[in-house]
Amino acid sequence: MEEVDYEANILESESSEDSYGSGTTESSGESNSTQTTNPPETFLDPNNIGPSTVFYRETSTRPDIRELREKAKNAKYTKAPPVDKTKKNFGTFAGVFLPVIVNLISMTYWVRAGKLVGDCGVVYSLLIIWVSAIISIIIITSLCALGTNGEMDRGGVYFVISRSIGPELGRCLNIFLDISTCLSAAAVVVGFAETIVSMYDPKYFTGSYMNDVRLLAFAFMFISIPLSTKWTYSLRITATFHTIGLLSFFIGCFARKKHSTMGFMTPNVDTFKSNAIAPEMTVQKFFSYIYTVSPGFTSLTGCFSYAGSLKRPAKMIPRGLIIAFSISLLIWHVTIIMLGLCGDRQFLQDNIISPIMSFGINKWIGFATIIVFSIHRSSYRHGKRWTYS
Repeated sequence: MEEVDYEANILESESSEDSYGSGTTESSGESNSTQTTNPPETFLDPNNIGPSTVFYRETSTRPDIRELREKAKNAKYTKAPPVDKTKKNFGTFAGVFLPVIVNLISMTYWVRAGKLVGDCGVVYSLLIIWVSAIISIIIITSLCALGTNGEMDRGGVYFVISRSIGPELGRCLNIFLDISTCLSAAAVVVGFAETIVSMYDPKYFTGSYMNDVRLLAFAFMFISIPLSTKWTYSLRITATFHTIGLLSFFIGCFARKKHSTMGFMTPNVDTFKSNAIAPEMTVQKFFSYIYTVSPGFTSLTGCFSYAGSLKRPAKMIPRGLIIAFSISLLIWHVTIIMLGLCGDRQFLQDNIISPIMSFGINKWIGFATIIVFSIHRSSYRHGKRWTYS
């Protein structure tokens, strides 16, 4: 029997309209139709415009629409396990507002606000805050969309990202989130150590400023990690000390003894005019401070820390996130204006520690605030993730 050329059969089948439906090919020059069973050498034939009929000949392996419908009728469905509503007991304030506001009023605010006003002036400081706020608004819109487009479960931002883009890409992105969280925790611990050592300058334990910072940072890190996972109310205690520290600063700007803090005076219009615009402001300094301040505005993923315990996460996450960001933005604006009204420019530039920490009462209030905040920021979020995992 004469061999049949497969490519000739395929080209002949393309010229006939009936060959696509019948699934047979007619060989040129012969009366008998021959059916080829060998698959094509390559999956895609560059000379074949239409689909290859060899893939459609065995119709017995393809289920009919009637079979699919019959299987759907006889399918067995299992109900999802009931949700324990007693675990969903967090509201907007405790579940969304507090984690976000504690991260926004961060070490950048407590330590760098005075330096920002002294180097950049009030006008450029507010402009830097607005640029950082625009970045945060873009992030807030994305977080609100993630918080309202599906079910929320335990796991925080890691669960939300994996649910939205899939576990394969989600775990890759979560690695970078873990690294950024560790770096931010390290920055907070070092900032805490610098604050404490600078308060008691020039009395050093080791005789060196940097060695004291290293020693205190390592000691605090090893103490805070086991403590934070067991301290259930660390978030509320942190917010309480934040509130006390803010009130002591704002009240102290008006109700205090004269010359009690060198370089920090009562509100004065002339002082504000001298601090309005920094004459030595440069573009490089402007963008360097954007790089310094903007990370303090992007710590917004805390809104998902208790997402699995919220009563109505689709409504509570956007509401708490927007309210917390608005209040933190207002606090930044008021603080910058008050520093411009009360602080001497040279004092603001020379002081590494912000004048917010310069009052006698705030030395201890700020000390406690940074301790509790550092505990929460550095390791409590990791403890929540380990518990949920």
